[in-house]
Amino acid sequence: MRIYIDESGTFQILPQRDYSISLVAALVIPASREKELFYEFIRLRDKWGISAVEIKGRELNEDRFAQVIALLASHDVLLEFLAIDMAWHNEDDLTDFKQRQANQLLES
Repeated sequence: MRIYIDESGTFQILPQRDYSISLVAALVIPASREKELFYEFIRLRDKWGISAVEIKGRELNEDRFAQVIALLASHDVLLEFLAIDMAWHNEDDLTDFKQRQANQLLES
């Protein structure tokens, strides 16, 4: 089993924003499928005319995302996203949350 984790966004409260989405994604690939999946993904990427090793989400339009999702679905993977809109939070709540997380970590 191979597990890949990536994040996007600032995870910070940005003033005067209607929204500020931050995201963490985990992709779990059976080791037996990894080589074939990566090969097919590279072929897909090449069709898009992208040569960079790491593809940024901003380079993917709705059609490209659909292609990636279809490819992943054909390889028995698990893809999990967790997102937060930081514009819904304030600094006091964020500081309180960080302190509670730190306390729980120290208690464990």
